[in-house]
Amino acid sequence: MDATAWIETGNSHKDNQAWDKAIAAYQYALTLDPTNIEAHNGLGLISHYLGNLVEAETHYQTALRYAPENVIAHYNLGLIYKARGDLDLAIETLDHALELSTDPKHTTTIEVQLLELTGQTYRKCHRCGNISTLGHFYKITLSGKALCPQCYSLSLEKRNRRHNGFWWIFAVFQFIVVMLCSWGSSSFFYEIINMTLLIVLPYLMLIPHELSHAGAAWLLKGSIFQIRLGQGPPLWERQIHGTLVTLGRYPLSGACAFAFPVRHRLRLRRFLAAAAGLLSSVFIIVLFLPGFQWKHLSTSIALREILVIVNGGLILSNLWPRRVNLGDIETDTDGAQLWQILTGHYTAELGHLEYFLYRALYALKAQVFAQALTVCEEGLTLYPASTLLKNTRATALLELGCISEARAAFIEQLIQFKEAPSPQDLGITELNRDIINAILLNNVAYTTLIDAQNLTMTQMGYDYARKAYRMAPWVNQIRGTWGIALVETGEIQTGIEHLLKTQEHPTATTRERAVHLTYLAIAHWRSGAYEKATEFLKQAQKLSADHYVVHKAEMKITSQ
Repeated sequence: MDATAWIETGNSHKDNQAWDKAIAAYQYALTLDPTNIEAHNGLGLISHYLGNLVEAETHYQTALRYAPENVIAHYNLGLIYKARGDLDLAIETLDHALELSTDPKHTTTIEVQLLELTGQTYRKCHRCGNISTLGHFYKITLSGKALCPQCYSLSLEKRNRRHNGFWWIFAVFQFIVVMLCSWGSSSFFYEIINMTLLIVLPYLMLIPHELSHAGAAWLLKGSIFQIRLGQGPPLWERQIHGTLVTLGRYPLSGACAFAFPVRHRLRLRRFLAAAAGLLSSVFIIVLFLPGFQWKHLSTSIALREILVIVNGGLILSNLWPRRVNLGDIETDTDGAQLWQILTGHYTAELGHLEYFLYRALYALKAQVFAQALTVCEEGLTLYPASTLLKNTRATALLELGCISEARAAFIEQLIQFKEAPSPQDLGITELNRDIINAILLNNVAYTTLIDAQNLTMTQMGYDYARKAYRMAPWVNQIRGTWGIALVETGEIQTGIEHLLKTQEHPTATTRERAVHLTYLAIAHWRSGAYEKATEFLKQAQKLSADHYVVHKAEMKITSQ
C-alpha cells in the first residue's frame, strides 16, 4: 500500500472513531511520505478530539511548514488557539485562512467561527476576494454569492449595459417584425416612428424631471449643487452658474442634489421640491391624456400617447422607495425621500446640516479648499457634534497642507466617535456608523504615514490602515492608504499591487490618483526601478503638481 491508501484507511477508521487504528494508519503513511499534509491534519484532528492540544498544534504547524497555504491546517490551528483561550491568535489565524480560502463551503465555515469569536460579520467577496468585518454591507446574489459594494456596483453597471443592449436588440427585433408585417401598408411608417419615440423619450424625460426638482428648490430659496442625468461613469461634467451638471453613461435615471439654508418650514420645502419631478410627469399626463387612443400608435405619429405612457412609467419607477447607485453618488428615489419626510425620519435639523455638508463637499470637489474649511467652521458653530462636518473640515485642512493639524483633528474625532453612546450624538445614522468609523481610522492612518518622523509613527499608521482596510477594503481611499502602509513598511510588491488597483477605481478623484501614483513612484524607486519611478512621478505631476505629497516625493527622488 502507498501513502494515499493508508490515508484512506486512516480516514475510514477516524470516521468510525477507531482512534488507535486511525493513528496507526496516518503514522504509517508518514513513514512513506513525511510531507503528507492529510496525514498531519488527520493526526491533528484526533489529538484535538482526545484533548491533546499541544500535539495537535505540532501536527498542524508541521503541515503548514510543508504547505503554507493549506486552508484546512490554518482553520484547524485557529480552532486549537480558540480552545486554549488564545483568542487574538485564533482570530488572526482564522482571518488568514479566510484570505486563502477558495471553496465557498470552507469560506462559510470560517466566517461562522470568526462571527462567534468577534461578534463581527466577516464576509469574503466572491469576485475580488476582499474580506470585511462589515459583512452587512455585502450583497448576496440570487446564486448565494457574497459581493462587496464595489463588485456589486460593477455588476449593476454590467447589468445596465446588458439591459441597454437588450433594449436595443429588442427594438431592432421589433423593427424587423413591424417591417415584415406592415410592408406596403400605410401603418408601416407610423409604427416605425412611434417605436423610435418609445425608445428615445424615456431618456429625454429625465431632463424635465430633474429640472423640475431644481426649479422647485430654487423657487423655494434652496441651493442646487448638482444635476445628474444618467447612471455610470461621467461622460461630461461642467460647472454651470455654481451647479455641477453631469451626464452619465447610461441614461436610466438621474438625481438633483439640493438643500435649504434656513430651517423655517424646511421639511415642507423639501417635500415640495422632492415631489416636483413626479408632479411634472403628472402634469404632462394630464395635459396629453385627453384624446389618448391606442390606435394612434399605428395610424399617426402618436407623440401624445407615447408621452402619456413614458411619464406613467416614470412615475411608477420613482415612487418605488429604494436607493439608487448612479456611479459617483447614491441617492434615494422621490418616493423614498417623500416617505422619509412623511414618517419624520427627515428632520429640519438634518436638512439644515445637509446644506452645510453639501456646500463643503462640493467645494472640496471643486478643489476650493479654503471655502470648504470656512463652510465647515460655520456649520460646526450650529452643529458642533456633527462627525461628517468635522471630518470634512479635517479633510480641507489636509488638502491645504496643514497635515499635523488635520491629523490631530482626525484623532480627536476617532476618540469622540468611540466614546459616543449613540449615532445620533454624532450627527449620523446607525446605517453609516461603521463605514464612518473605517474612514476615520483610514484618515488617521494616512496623515500618520505621510508625516511619519520615525518607525514608531510608521508602525502606528500601518496598524490603523490595516484596521480600516479589514473593515472596508472596497473604499478606494482605504485601499490606497493600505498600499501606502505596505510600501512604507517594506512590503513593496504587495503595496504596488494595491496602489495599481486604486487607479482603476471608477470613483477615484484626480488628487487621489496623484497621491497613489506618487507612492507607486516611491515604491519603484526603493526597489531600484528608477525609470518606472520617474514615469509614475511624471504622471502624478500632470494630475496634481501642487500636491504636498507630490512635492515631498520630488525632493526624495530627484535629489538622489
